[in-house]
Amino acid sequence: MPLTVARSGKSEHTVRRHIENIYERLEVNSKKEAIRAGHKLGFLKSMAKWVS
Repeated sequence: MPLTVARSGKSEHTVRRHIENIYERLEVNSKKEAIRAGHKLGFLKSMAKWVS
């Protein structure tokens, strides 16, 4: 996460909280589940090859 924080200019706490909110809205508990949910909802059309 430090690279994400550095690029965004936000604190690590803020970035972590945004990610937690996204997980909650998608009703998932991990990055892998979030990617799958995003793909299923049409947000990540070209990401399927990265998630098995």
